[in-house]
Amino acid sequence: MSNAMYSNGSLLGKVYQPDTALNPERNFLLHHVGFDKTIVRASGNYLYDQDGARYLDALAQYGAMPFGHNPPFLWQCLDEMRQSDQPSFVQPLLNSGAETLGRRLLALVPGMTRATFVNSGAEATEVAIKLARARTGRRGIVTVERGFHGKTNAALCATANPRYREPFLVDEDHFAVVPFADLGALEAALSSKTVAAFLVEAVQGEGGMRVQPSGYLAAARELCRRYGTLFVIDEVQTGFGRTGELFGFTHHGNVEPDMVLLAKALGGGLVPIGAVLCNDRAWSEAFGMLHSSTFANGHLTSSIGSAMLTAVEENDFALVKRVKHLGTVLRDGLDRLAERYPSAVLAIHGQGLMQGIELQPWSGDISYFNSHASHCGYSVPIVSGYLLNSHQVLTAPTFNTSNVLRIQPSLVITEQEIGQILAALDATMELIANEDFAELFSSLVPTPYLASAQSSDAMRLVMGRTRRLSRPRSVAMPTAARKRRFAFLIHPTDDEARFGILPPSIKDKGIAVREQWLAWMDSWTAKMRDPAPVFHAEHVVSKTGTAIEGWLIATSLTPEQMIRMGAEARAELMEKYMSEARKLGADIVGLGAFTSVISQGGQSVAGSGLNITTGNSLTAMASAETMLRYAVMRASNLDFERFAVVGAAGSVGRLVAFHLAHRGARHLRLIGNADNRRAVAALKGVAGEILLHVIQHGTDDDERGMAAALRHLPRDQVAAMRGVHPADEAGFAEVYEQLTAMFAAVGLDCPITFTTDVAKGVSDARFVVTATSAGRSFITADCFMKNAIVCDVARPLDVLHKVGGMRDDVLVFEGGLMRLPQNLRFGDQNVLGYPTGVNLACLSESMVLAMEGATRSYSLGNRIEYREARDILQAAIKHGFSLYFDPELEVIAESEADAVAEFAVAGHAAVSQVR
Repeated sequence: MSNAMYSNGSLLGKVYQPDTALNPERNFLLHHVGFDKTIVRASGNYLYDQDGARYLDALAQYGAMPFGHNPPFLWQCLDEMRQSDQPSFVQPLLNSGAETLGRRLLALVPGMTRATFVNSGAEATEVAIKLARARTGRRGIVTVERGFHGKTNAALCATANPRYREPFLVDEDHFAVVPFADLGALEAALSSKTVAAFLVEAVQGEGGMRVQPSGYLAAARELCRRYGTLFVIDEVQTGFGRTGELFGFTHHGNVEPDMVLLAKALGGGLVPIGAVLCNDRAWSEAFGMLHSSTFANGHLTSSIGSAMLTAVEENDFALVKRVKHLGTVLRDGLDRLAERYPSAVLAIHGQGLMQGIELQPWSGDISYFNSHASHCGYSVPIVSGYLLNSHQVLTAPTFNTSNVLRIQPSLVITEQEIGQILAALDATMELIANEDFAELFSSLVPTPYLASAQSSDAMRLVMGRTRRLSRPRSVAMPTAARKRRFAFLIHPTDDEARFGILPPSIKDKGIAVREQWLAWMDSWTAKMRDPAPVFHAEHVVSKTGTAIEGWLIATSLTPEQMIRMGAEARAELMEKYMSEARKLGADIVGLGAFTSVISQGGQSVAGSGLNITTGNSLTAMASAETMLRYAVMRASNLDFERFAVVGAAGSVGRLVAFHLAHRGARHLRLIGNADNRRAVAALKGVAGEILLHVIQHGTDDDERGMAAALRHLPRDQVAAMRGVHPADEAGFAEVYEQLTAMFAAVGLDCPITFTTDVAKGVSDARFVVTATSAGRSFITADCFMKNAIVCDVARPLDVLHKVGGMRDDVLVFEGGLMRLPQNLRFGDQNVLGYPTGVNLACLSESMVLAMEGATRSYSLGNRIEYREARDILQAAIKHGFSLYFDPELEVIAESEADAVAEFAVAGHAAVSQVR
């Protein structure tokens, strides 16, 4: 496609803009899975695009092409009509073509006495509903789970997929859905005697090619008779031989429906026509007098329908018998595929030349992208795109069961062509089984791949910390009681992480494909942003023996993209996250990365009915503790060192500053955002809050650090401050001013200072923690003093990745990480590429709270109680979580056991308080 088809999107990068007068959303989807082919010719079972490529049609246009494309005998029928000047349609006069076709159709279904012609399957559903309501005087319509009956207004209500209805505000009153093959549920629905009609498909085409079990239709018909409900069979996809019988319901013996809905194949693939056949029990005089449709009863369409029917009936229905044989050939081949590739194929469903391959869910073990695509229903479109582009075979998903690939060729398909289809499917399922997603996804990003060692080495440099390790997985261990559940919300924090969610076979291709994939993701996420579960940790065990389970729920948006979203779009995104967590039955939901920022520290979703945590308590405490650990290894006396916290007015930064002050920092600088007009007031308030807390509660070591600094002040004045309890930020700012004046009076500087100049603020600080929500790296190498140690806890990181390369004297490490009580890995990517057994402290907080059986929300907003944060820290220690030190960093050699012991000293509150 031309570059002119791309433009700057509302989020980031280039977004595909379809150049079409029709449906841009449809074209957008087709483009992103490699389906944007312009077809210029069609003949038999083949389609030809504008570049001359030929495609074997294994879709038959959703079953509407019984004789393939452009069958000569139907065009001959049209030519004869044209040459004899026959009318195309006449209203309101009588039409011999419609009358003839009507009688022929009625003769095919015993008991049917009236035919009403329509223009589509959806219109057939509309007619059936009108007929049933007019005849019975009832409003109720019952359909089956995953059933599909069209997308017009009433047909949409009868279609068992709320996704198709919700945007259109259709009136769903009087429509009900019963589970598949559940006669008890059907009787319960009909027994109210308010149901006009029960609509059912013999084979659910869009429902995944599910065949109704033997005996169900006959029993359903008897229930309908018992409760005065009309029994309607939808044969729109199954009619005229598709299943190996003339109609799908005739596989089930003497069923005797009250109505039969027909369409698709009736027009031979050349004209739109459908019909509703009904018996005297269903016919209504009111309907006969009041219903009409301009193009129904058309002579031209009816004549084509009759010609099609003649071909089906020829030689004692030889075509239908042939379909039965070919259906067996196709099904046997598909069953062999399922046997050969059990990791790719979950099941085969269908009947005759109406088959479906149900794919195994794609696991988040190797790729969050795969798992997200599978959950959201994109795996089959991706497979279809590959089959089309690499094997020239046209297939498609079933619409109500998106993990089923439909194989629905024309009724005149040959055994050789079935062999072609099976060979293409075999090659495709082999790719899935072998996890060769680089090849399978080649239709998404059709770029020449460079698989050289040089490109792979270069990619490893770009990817930084992402490590390809073995993937130990949690083993599901059944227990008598339901395990507590957590859900943790994630998303890529930068381009590195976005590329990292892809399957290993793509990442291994290196730089050669990175930019093309990121561009595709930019364009795709402009419209497709829904979160979905991407990994299931089935069995996570605490040091105490408590077992929990949890899920990662992800979207592919980055923080920069989220920043550019409007408030309404952010709220909608968070509600979709919450909806997925509800479906999983989560007891606690953790807000990872920017989901905390865009939800105002979790406050905007606090009323969602779920227990929420931002994870900021444990993130802050672990970061501060790790920094202190490095500090005591590098400095003989912390009283002479300055600590700086960038983003100190934020939730994490504030708690980091609190903990540093309580654990030994004597000189503390708080740094805020110069672009925020309230930054100075906020920093002053945090400084006053910390100092007052130290005065009122002391510190872990009252002989050193911040508490010792306060001893230089007059005791009576300090004592008077113990009774001060400010109500807001302004009150704490006033405390700060009073204390600053007290220090000045004794000739000292206040031990806590603040600034909004980041470069100046960190320039004389030996130990720096950065915890902003900037959404990008912005602190450069030249800002730091010699031999500085920097803990970067922001997501994405605040400190440019090149700092380490430019300043060998500056030690930069990623904060907010913890070692888990198990050697657990959350898939190959492990959230952001962490080593096995290590992950985010905010994720750890979600797990800790699940282990503790928390029944309320934690760590919300910007002013988290320091006591609450320490309680959570102590609970983490109890359950076996510990500090993590990156083994690649240059540190003084000390045992991890010592680090854990030091960490354990930090918490002292009762674990029982975390509930």
